[in-house]
Amino acid sequence: MQKVVILQDSQRVFEAIIMNPIIQSRLALIEKAILEFVNSDNSKPEQLREAAYHLVRAGGKRIRSLIVLLTCEAVGGNVHDAIQLSVAAEFFQTASLIHDDIIDRDEVRRGVATVHAQFGLDLAILASDYLIFKALSIISGYGDAELLSVISEAGLAITDGEAVELLVFPENLPHYTQEDYIAMARGKTGTFLEGAARSGAIIGKANADQLQALSRYGELIGLAFQIRDDILDITEFHQTKDIMNSDLHLKRANLPLILAFAQCSDHDKSHYLQAIEDKDYNIIHTLLEETKALEKAQSIARSFVEQAVTSLTTVKLENRDLLEQLAEFVLIRAS
Repeated sequence: MQKVVILQDSQRVFEAIIMNPIIQSRLALIEKAILEFVNSDNSKPEQLREAAYHLVRAGGKRIRSLIVLLTCEAVGGNVHDAIQLSVAAEFFQTASLIHDDIIDRDEVRRGVATVHAQFGLDLAILASDYLIFKALSIISGYGDAELLSVISEAGLAITDGEAVELLVFPENLPHYTQEDYIAMARGKTGTFLEGAARSGAIIGKANADQLQALSRYGELIGLAFQIRDDILDITEFHQTKDIMNSDLHLKRANLPLILAFAQCSDHDKSHYLQAIEDKDYNIIHTLLEETKALEKAQSIARSFVEQAVTSLTTVKLENRDLLEQLAEFVLIRAS
């Protein structure tokens, strides 16, 4: 019964956050800016342009873009000064998703066919490059070397994190620790959200203390975001058996699985590794339930969110409540 109450409370919090009028207005600004940019782009060939904007048009949570606007406003900046930067953040994010889908061989993203499934592998790779360079062109228009440095470093960290995740084959899983995972997640997701928060704060003319606090906030909710992704990957797979999107199927580093393996003997680890190889996922889900690995992962994500919120209290910010709500949304989102 307690579990039902928790789920109901989470749903109420989720609805309160997503329907917040200020957040809704900022999301509307982002969508308008993205649509205007996309519709005004008449570059050739048209097929490349369509492939590049395929997922952009499909929508999304726009969390990174939202962070750019909210952190700019938090330090007293004008939201309209950061709107083009939020478009660039969305383009960078979409480019990374195109790469992810190619590597994971996924066929569906945001309810539509993935770019490589719709347009072919070669055009998908070029579409990702197109978005990256479009984003860099937008950022260069700000004429701020620090801003370009922040975004470039975030992009490099994402690449490093993705490579580390890719190289954690099943045979390495027994030796992969929670600390190793956090380091990977920091590069893959934490640094990107840190970059979004930091760049928004730069546009808003943040002081040094504000810049540090907001950067820390972005990194921490990025870690929580990645852990929540892992939890959803496991639970959604268990409900739908859609193995194409499962970390189990793809043999990726997944925090609940790492936490579960940490409680196993070497003999049991060999047994469960074989189960992964044999695609006997019911055994793995039993392991996750017995070790309460999903609950432990959620608790770790919660701790990162709490640290993120605490970091906001160290400096003066104009919209701290919105940033706190966004952090909570990351923790309880259902997709």
